[in-house]
Amino acid sequence: MTPTLNDLKLYIPTAKAFENEIPTFASKFRVAERECMNKWISKAVYENLLNGTNDDIKDIIKNCLYNYAFFEYIPYAPLRASNTGLLKIENDKEKSAKPEEVENLRIQCFKTAMAELENIFEYLEETKPTIWTSSDKYSIFNQYLIKTASDFQKYCNINNSRRVFLSMKHGIDYAETIIVEKVLGKELLDSLRSNPTGDKKILLEKYVKPAIANYAFANSILDLNVVLGEYDTVLQFDNTGANNQKGYKQADTKNLIAIIELKTKKAEEFLKDAIQFISDNSSSFPEYETTTGSNSMPSIVSETA
Repeated sequence: MTPTLNDLKLYIPTAKAFENEIPTFASKFRVAERECMNKWISKAVYENLLNGTNDDIKDIIKNCLYNYAFFEYIPYAPLRASNTGLLKIENDKEKSAKPEEVENLRIQCFKTAMAELENIFEYLEETKPTIWTSSDKYSIFNQYLIKTASDFQKYCNINNSRRVFLSMKHGIDYAETIIVEKVLGKELLDSLRSNPTGDKKILLEKYVKPAIANYAFANSILDLNVVLGEYDTVLQFDNTGANNQKGYKQADTKNLIAIIELKTKKAEEFLKDAIQFISDNSSSFPEYETTTGSNSMPSIVSETA
């Protein structure tokens, strides 16, 4: 997509003074396409939606891209404060905007872009176009017991963010195939992957999935803090009441380790309860009797600290 001044003014109202900056802005728009579209839904799906007939999703895509591009562009633009927002400095008599004013605008643009990206994911999940369901971005989790962000959200809070869920692919793989499979055994896990019913469905939904979600979160959190960047608030703590600071403070290692320990403890409890449930209903789980799995609970903290 080629950015235009009319669209820029439509999606970023305070950007009306940037008419001569479109060529420079266009380079940041390319960054937005790579970071928001190609990275998360694939270039093919992005172009398919853009060339489709649904004007609402086109509008969402544009709002996402223009806001993310402006987020990338702002540090390179001389800005001044006005009663209509931040505008471009036109002469040397105009004072630059305060750093916190510029930063607040960047944060707002970033949040808007990410909110619209979540709306794009929601649209794709609801409509399930073939180009999406046949893509690697969609099928990457089909091999696991937890396949969607909404399913993960049932057991561990990620603000229902698809981006967070997609970023935890390696953590989910580690939790399911290394930790839980080691404890319960591959034969039993395979039986849970094949549309289980009765006690097996109870085991899966009430114990195994919660264990996987919490182990995955604990294993991923340090990486997520990097993957999602300093402007994403999913893994940051509200610091507005401390020392009169505004906005958010990056979560420090001490806080992250505390979360890792809490999530690991919850996961271990779910897994222990799973073993007890199997023992209480042993006739429903003949696979577990032949497993070589160990009942020991691996420590996530030692893996990530």
